[in-house]
Amino acid sequence: MRKIIAALQTSVDGFIERPNGELDWAMAEDEETWRDVFGMLESVDPRILGRVMYPLYEQYWMAVLSNPTGPLPLSGKPATKNEIKYARWADKTPHIVVSKTLDKVAWKTTRIVRDIQEIRKLKQQPGKDIHVLGGATLVSSLMNAGLIDEVRLMVNPIILGGGKALFKDLKDRKSLQFVHAKPLKSAKVSLISALKEFAESDSPADVKQHKFLSIDENLWLKRKSSHWKSNVSLKRREIGFMPPGPIPRN
Repeated sequence: MRKIIAALQTSVDGFIERPNGELDWAMAEDEETWRDVFGMLESVDPRILGRVMYPLYEQYWMAVLSNPTGPLPLSGKPATKNEIKYARWADKTPHIVVSKTLDKVAWKTTRIVRDIQEIRKLKQQPGKDIHVLGGATLVSSLMNAGLIDEVRLMVNPIILGGGKALFKDLKDRKSLQFVHAKPLKSAKVSLISALKEFAESDSPADVKQHKFLSIDENLWLKRKSSHWKSNVSLKRREIGFMPPGPIPRN
């Protein structure tokens, strides 16, 4: 079964935006982060967004496509080469908006679903992994429904001191299993964790298929009782994240 991966930017103290919605702290161009983004895009296909985040996402990336040299929404700057590359990829990639109230979208690659149970059905279909960009309410709803398999956080080197909390609507405590951490030259840290249920049910064959993973062929994950014990040497992980453009909103 394909995975659902939630990938979001956050501050050190766990906020995704300041009280008045300020996002400037998360929008700096970072070549190393973009390499991780494009590495992950190889292994995902549909992208899922919430109602509040999607209009901003659509506005920003369609503006990159239509007028890359002009001032963009939010930043007021022209698009970078990485933003143009991402926008072209997004323009041919399916997007899904989960909303009970949104009536229409402008992007040809996007469709609207009314209930997260549609995401459960999508997960059971064959295909690449599914990437949830946000926002926070959608991620919490999917996690409450047991649909999130992996959490990827890009932790920015800043303490916001308040704002919108990343997992503000989570109902119950969730146990995570550490997968990988990668410090970047920008002082950001890319952190990957798996929800325990997924981590314990995964198999070596499944793990090997993840394109963000490079595994020594002579080493395998060995199972003991109902849990996996890791005896694997991870030479390198190509990890990904959401583009460092508009950050996920509620």
